[in-house]
Amino acid sequence: KVFSESPMAKEKFDAYKLKHGLEEKLTKEDLLAFVEEVYLENPFQKEKPFARLNVLVGPTGVGKTTTIAKIASTALLEENKTVGLLTIDTYRIAAVEQLKKYAEILGIPFVTVEDPKDIGKKLEELSGVDIILVDTIGASPKDEERLEDIKGYLSELPEERNTYLSISMSQDTDTVKRILKTYKELRYDALILTKLDEVENFRNFWSIMENTVLPVQYFCHGQEVPEDLEEAELSRVITYLWEELKA
Repeated sequence: KVFSESPMAKEKFDAYKLKHGLEEKLTKEDLLAFVEEVYLENPFQKEKPFARLNVLVGPTGVGKTTTIAKIASTALLEENKTVGLLTIDTYRIAAVEQLKKYAEILGIPFVTVEDPKDIGKKLEELSGVDIILVDTIGASPKDEERLEDIKGYLSELPEERNTYLSISMSQDTDTVKRILKTYKELRYDALILTKLDEVENFRNFWSIMENTVLPVQYFCHGQEVPEDLEEAELSRVITYLWEELKA
């Protein structure tokens, strides 16, 4: 069941199993040991710590706004950081209002940007915080015009920033691969995986393993803020998937 959606991973595991003389039923510990040995540079073993300025990009519907609220809550309540929120997603009024409401609940500053040339001035309004989280317009990987629009906003941001690509793990593998490829033009340097609670197999886990070398920083598995956000350490991801899918 773990390898049914990934012939490549199955082939590698068969070789690993033969090498180590494994005959019993696969356990979670076997899976973890296999990944650590065979996928030495896997993205779950890497880290991209939050900088002062952090941007989330990704398709519509992957949960960027909720993820930003989770990260802001964690930084504020657990790490004692001051946080500011900035959104350029003025296309979706509901998303702006949602983020504004989170900011009010947390008691943190919130600003919106409607023109890329205003970004510098808006960032000055957040000059006193430790961490700035930027929400962006969602765009289908096929929507070249919207992607160019996002790129125009990002070009006005300081170069010293982290850009995280948010990907829904409930999407089909081909779509995930297309998103990883298309969004490269936005120069993302780490991933955040959302909607792990909606997955039905390990398919996209192996797809991420085999199609990216960038760090996976967080994974999300529900709507609760901030509870349903975890750092994407390999053991945590495998444990979550194993228990969720009852592998």
